[in-house]
Amino acid sequence: MTKLNEVAVINMGQSPDSKYYNDAGQGIPFYQGISDFGKIFPSPKKFTTKPIKIAEKNEVLLGVRAPVGDVNISNTRCCIGRGLASISPKSEFLDLKYLYYLMHTKKKILNNQSTGSTFKAINKKNLSDLEVPLPNLILQKKIASTLDLASELIEKRKEQIAEMDKLIQSVFYEMFGDPNRLSKEWKVNLKSIANITTGNTPSRKELKNYGNHMEWIKTDNMSFDFLYPSKATEYLSEIGVNKGRTADKNSILMTCIAGSKKSIGKVVLLNRVVAFNQQINAITVNDSIHVKYLFYTLKFSKVRLEDFANDSMKKMITKSKLETFEINNVDMKRQLEFTSIVEEIETQKKTMEKCLHEMENNFNALMQKAFRGELFPEE
Repeated sequence: MTKLNEVAVINMGQSPDSKYYNDAGQGIPFYQGISDFGKIFPSPKKFTTKPIKIAEKNEVLLGVRAPVGDVNISNTRCCIGRGLASISPKSEFLDLKYLYYLMHTKKKILNNQSTGSTFKAINKKNLSDLEVPLPNLILQKKIASTLDLASELIEKRKEQIAEMDKLIQSVFYEMFGDPNRLSKEWKVNLKSIANITTGNTPSRKELKNYGNHMEWIKTDNMSFDFLYPSKATEYLSEIGVNKGRTADKNSILMTCIAGSKKSIGKVVLLNRVVAFNQQINAITVNDSIHVKYLFYTLKFSKVRLEDFANDSMKKMITKSKLETFEINNVDMKRQLEFTSIVEEIETQKKTMEKCLHEMENNFNALMQKAFRGELFPEE
C-alpha cells in the first residue's frame, strides 16, 4: 500500500466569479461539481473565460462536496469548481483508468471522512492520506481492461432502457402529435382537469418536524421519471408531515422553481406517498383525464414548460400559472389505448432496470475483488 499523494498529483478546485460564466461555448468548459455530468467523459453545461483551477485532459475528476466520492474523467482541458478535485498520475507507473476505478472503491471511506453541517465535504489531506494498492503496471492495465468491459455492458443496458423511453415517445407522437403544438379545437387548461398543490418546508427551528416518518422530496431527488432517495434525502416526522404537504400515489410531481431553465418542468409519476417542498407542484387528476396520458404529455412538453416559466433570476412556474398551462385534450378511449401500450413497454423497461441493478451490484463486487488482489491472485 502507498498513499495517494505519493503516486498522484491532487488539485482542489476553485470556482471563478459567476460573471465569467456562459453557456455559449466561450472560454473553456467549467464543472462546478460532480452533478454537472453523468457517465465518463462529461459534456459541458457551462463555460468560463476566467478559469482559476484547471484540470487537463485525461485527469480523474472527483466530487469533494456533497455528493462526495463520485468519479469521472476529463476529456478536455477544463475549469473545476470547489465541488471537485482533479487527480492525475505522477508517472507512467500509475495507469489512469486503474486510478479511475480505484477511486470508485474509495467513495464509502471518503463519505465517512466528510464533515460540514450544510454541505458535507472532504479536504486535500483526506485525499492525500488515502491508501492505494499499487501492483505492477501490466496488472493495473489488466484490471482496468476487465472493468472497462463490464462497464461497457452496463452502458449498453442503459442505452437499451433509453431506447424504451424513445419508443414511448414515438407511440405518443404517432397517436396524439407533438404536445408542444396545440390544437385550437381541443385545448384544455390544467385547472379544469386537475388539482394543483405547492409544497412547503416545515420550520427547521422546530426539530420535532424532522424524523424518519416520510420522505420529504426536493428537486435534487427528482429525475425525469422517478424519485431517487439518497443520503441527502430528508425525512419528516409525523408532526412535520401534518404541517407540510403530501402527494398520494399516482399524483404527478413537477419542479416549479429551479436555478436554471433546464431544471424546470421535470415530472415524476409517484408510486408512493411523499411530502415535498415549495420548489415542487403536485398535480392530481380528476376523472376527465388519465394520469399517464397527462404525465407523458407534460414530460414531452418540457421545452414548452421551460418557455412557460416566469423570466426571473430563478425560473419559476407558480401554482396559478401552472393552472393556465394548456394541453391537447383527447377522448378517453384513445388515452386508454395509449396507456395499455405504454404499460407493456414499461413492464419490459422494469425488467431491464432490474437486470441493470444486478449488473451494477456485480460490477461493484468485481471492483472490490480487483483492488483486494482477488481478481488475478496468481499475479
